[in-house]
Amino acid sequence: MLLHMGLFNALSALTSKLGSSAPRLAQVDGNAPLVDVAKLSVSTAESLIIVVTDPVGAEVIRTIAESGEAVTLRSAEATVYFKVSAKRELPVHDPRKGWAISLDPELREQITAAVTGPGEFELTDVLAIVVEEN
Repeated sequence: MLLHMGLFNALSALTSKLGSSAPRLAQVDGNAPLVDVAKLSVSTAESLIIVVTDPVGAEVIRTIAESGEAVTLRSAEATVYFKVSAKRELPVHDPRKGWAISLDPELREQITAAVTGPGEFELTDVLAIVVEEN
């Protein structure tokens, strides 16, 4: 049966079997509102995911953190689905759909407090947000 499942589904099933203490994989909700921004790119440095955006994108990310509503940010370069979760979930990259990044309560607080304007913000060992001037 595992052979017929996609890799994402197989990994998700595996993390579910590991118990409630193991982080789950973030999943994309196709019904989330789509917001186009001029600047959005994603790179990685070892386990750190670095999201680079402009002030408009940063404001959308802050709004997600404050409101708890999922949103997909999109530019010509990248697509990132941000969702709110009760527990930490591991970010996932799908080459066709982009990144899925969940914001747990602690990360939501950090975004709200730290991402207030241009700058580099390493929020966790997994996520950094860089806000560049237009």
